[in-house]
Amino acid sequence: MKQAAAAAAGPRSLTNEMADLDAEVATLRRQLAKKLIEQNAQLRKIPASFDAR
Repeated sequence: MKQAAAAAAGPRSLTNEMADLDAEVATLRRQLAKKLIEQNAQLRKIPASFDAR
């Protein structure tokens, strides 16, 4: 659907395409960092649950 809108708007310059891809990569990196932080927090809790026994 994104491609259809882009095609209707006309050809895009390489610079615009690269800027869009850079923004998408930055968003994905932030999402990955957030997910890894959450997973690390969960993993840190696991040994604590074994120590409580």
